Amino acid sequence: MSDVNLSRRQFIQTSVAVAGVGLIVGCSSKNEVVMLHSNEAPDTQLNAWVHIAAEGTVTITVPSVEMGQGVKTSMAMLIADEMDADWESVKVLIAPWNAQFNNSAMRMQITGGSTSISSFWLPMRQVGAVARHAMLAAAASKWNVAVEQLRTENGQVINGAESISYSELAEVAATLSIDVDDVTLKQADQFRLIGKAVPRIDGVEKVTGQAEFGIDVNVPNMLIGTVAQAPVFGGQLVSMNADAAMAVNGVTNIVEVPNGVAVVATSYWQAKKGLAALAPQFNEGDEPLMSNADISQRLNEELDDIKVKRPKEAKKLVELAYEVPYLAHATMEPMTCTAHVQADSCDIWVPSQSQSQTGAIAEDLTGLKQDNIFVHTTYLGGGFGRRGESDFVAQAVILSQAVGKPVKVIWSREEDTQHDFYRPATVARFQIGLDDNNHIMHWGAQSASSSILKRLIKAGMPGFLRWVPVTKIIGDPVAEEGMKHVSYVEEPDYENKIVPLPVPVGFWRSVGHSSNGFFVESAMDEVAIAAGADPYQFRRDHLTDPREIAVAEKIKSLASWGNVTNGRVQGISIHKSFGTYIAQVVELSVAENKEITLHKITSVLDCGVVVNPDTVKAQIEGGIIFGLTAVANGDITIDRGRVMQSNFHDYQMLTLDQIPEIVVEIIPSAEAPSGIGEPGTPPIAAAITNAIYQANGERIRNLPIAKHGYKVIRASA
Repeated sequence: MSDVNLSRRQFIQTSVAVAGVGLIVGCSSKNEVVMLHSNEAPDTQLNAWVHIAAEGTVTITVPSVEMGQGVKTSMAMLIADEMDADWESVKVLIAPWNAQFNNSAMRMQITGGSTSISSFWLPMRQVGAVARHAMLAAAASKWNVAVEQLRTENGQVINGAESISYSELAEVAATLSIDVDDVTLKQADQFRLIGKAVPRIDGVEKVTGQAEFGIDVNVPNMLIGTVAQAPVFGGQLVSMNADAAMAVNGVTNIVEVPNGVAVVATSYWQAKKGLAALAPQFNEGDEPLMSNADISQRLNEELDDIKVKRPKEAKKLVELAYEVPYLAHATMEPMTCTAHVQADSCDIWVPSQSQSQTGAIAEDLTGLKQDNIFVHTTYLGGGFGRRGESDFVAQAVILSQAVGKPVKVIWSREEDTQHDFYRPATVARFQIGLDDNNHIMHWGAQSASSSILKRLIKAGMPGFLRWVPVTKIIGDPVAEEGMKHVSYVEEPDYENKIVPLPVPVGFWRSVGHSSNGFFVESAMDEVAIAAGADPYQFRRDHLTDPREIAVAEKIKSLASWGNVTNGRVQGISIHKSFGTYIAQVVELSVAENKEITLHKITSVLDCGVVVNPDTVKAQIEGGIIFGLTAVANGDITIDRGRVMQSNFHDYQMLTLDQIPEIVVEIIPSAEAPSGIGEPGTPPIAAAITNAIYQANGERIRNLPIAKHGYKVIRASA
């Protein structure tokens, strides 16, 4: 097997299938077996993406990982629809580590940024269209007729009363040369799957317990490892009781890992007992031991240094300040990874959002090349950005190297909570000026947080370039998203400050938008009140994008804005993120003791063409609930460099009885698809706090609402 690089026009003398054999392979002009390879989005590489077996099964390989967002179904639908495959015969696999599956938006093989459908919308459809065209050409050759008189349906080519299956045509199709530029994609009115509520292809195996998540992996001769890492960020191991740990039945090894130590045993329980007996002690490192108050002060000091504009011509100037805390990901499945390092190969079974990151770590630690590193991606028990990191992968590889056997690393919930890469604590300030007509004539804003991008850039740069202050030069687009560009004004006067802090930060569902959506939509509400305007109408009067206007007007009617009774109130929030326009209205009531009853949440969005509406609605619902939990209770407290929360008892999730009716309506659109995994999260915090203001006049400017005595007690029936 060899690799070849193909340009867009070179493709297709290809093997759709090897007769009688289920292989995902290609066939070069010399008829040798090859693995097609490209650093570009694979818009022409049919055979690495779809395989038609002799018995009729169509295997589609999808480039994104499945972490509950439904891409295993929706991405396969793209190929299957253009291909006119029989959906009942489709089998779906998650791609191995290979650059041909790179996400063009992310420039690596990673699932994140709500980019799966938007990045692969055209390439995967092109793959399906090429497959269909190959079948038509093969059938035309077999029947000696013109391609134009043939049609395809449910995995068959049809000629009047005659039909022939794709599997019967695969061998002939493998001998044909097809130029992808000659292949036409379907028009929207020709779709048979795209736009339909197709049941999840992974639903049955998950419901029946057959699905393999990372924590389920079991390979021969496998040992289990669990870790203890320094409680203080930057702390180092100074002592441990190795004899006591090794005396625990089943314990086989004690291995130091970065910032911590691991105990390896024949079972997780034995590893846990061994770790307790080990009683590792850590120092407090060299960084200042900061607490929440210190961090808040440091962030605000940075904003104090900014010279802000306060236009004298403004009839009214509204000045505001907001703050949000660190947040953990709290995935249902804690961090876990299984690795088996041998002299000439490395296998990794992992619930990771990034095959590229996983493979790169294995290369660095083992010295092996990509051809000998095999990444087996399992289902993910939640991702939310946390599983784009590779710290837990490195631990599994290190442990397997040390003990010479496969090792599965399982973090405890406590370890998972206290050693996350957290959503950054952030502060923001606004100076918003109104003219004589109570219209915004000046929008000044500043924010400060530590930088996710700075860490990632440094990690990805060669050592001799790591001194270059990249974020100082270009800023941090991740921190600025949702603030640098605001829907209500053409040119906001905005400045962001990057503040180094000794708390690790990372991508958290909707990233900068999660904080900035709260800031901007809270500010808009406060300015509307200052202008004596209705919060909905004030927003509507400042919107100019037709798609965003349509979303706003639809939410007004769907949520019956302004028409609630019986002590109920409403809060509204509108925010564009990941290319998707979304509005939310929360309907709630607040008792005198600050107990909140959630009655209804209405959401309207325009995300372009919808592949699977059920997936879109589920993602918006999930994003809303994720954000609800954060606004209600989410707060990682830092005390002298340590995270105080440890498990779900003190980092609480909302429960099913606290979640109200959620109504999601999708506005039909012919625009290219945009993101759906994250846009549901940014608007919800402000919608909640804006509603609370309507209920009792208290304006909440720092989260969570639990800090202010509020408690979500139930959702109304």
